[in-house]
Amino acid sequence: MNATAFLDVRDVSVVFGGLKAVNGPSFQVEQGRIHALIGPNGAGKSTTFNCISRFYTPTSGSVSFEGRELTRVSPHRMASLGIARTFQNLELFAELSVLENVLLGTHARGANTLGRLLRRPDRETEDFALHLLERVGLAGERHQPARDLDFGRQKLLELARALAIRPKLLLLDEPAAGLRNREIESLDRLLKELVARDGITVLLVEHVMQLVMSISDRITVMAFGEKIAEGTPAEIGSNARVIEAYLGKGNEKGAAHG
Repeated sequence: MNATAFLDVRDVSVVFGGLKAVNGPSFQVEQGRIHALIGPNGAGKSTTFNCISRFYTPTSGSVSFEGRELTRVSPHRMASLGIARTFQNLELFAELSVLENVLLGTHARGANTLGRLLRRPDRETEDFALHLLERVGLAGERHQPARDLDFGRQKLLELARALAIRPKLLLLDEPAAGLRNREIESLDRLLKELVARDGITVLLVEHVMQLVMSISDRITVMAFGEKIAEGTPAEIGSNARVIEAYLGKGNEKGAAHG
């Protein structure tokens, strides 16, 4: 294992019935970096992501975090290790308020019961939840039911809830989906700030190349279940195999500049 690797994904394969959805990719994520996992639909990104977050168990290979093998960790204990994630398909409590959704996120790393968090949150916890809502631009909507937010703002709410566990590693599944250009620019600034100021490491699956090329320190590219390239945004933007497999021939400029 690379001594600087914070998260180490090694030779992971996943077989569903007779279908090999993921075929042996390896990559390492360094602490304090933003690492993107990209590729066309069906490339195996989400399956790999789900192995890291313990929604799937790899058929073979290993995933380790801070030197600890995650395949031996139950999914509900991931938060206690400092790993939080968001979902491509939202997992919010639609009937609860925006603030209550974030308060529930604090439960994973605290001693408060769910009932107390909703009925009588202590001042420190509530202030922290409001602080997170301010960071994602939702403080003004804190009393609205989560269902009343549009899809893009629900994605931002899910991000705030993930941050509520004070993660070391943040796993983001298509965080820019449904966001307007201005919101993508705000997300860009926020993710860079989370790394620089809060010391959070980020691994994201994303299709919005503007965001990927702007924020990523390193990019891993998958196609047909395999890793086909890895490098800096500049290296990926000029990689002929990536351009053909993911971005399409003739999009070299778009690859490099999003």
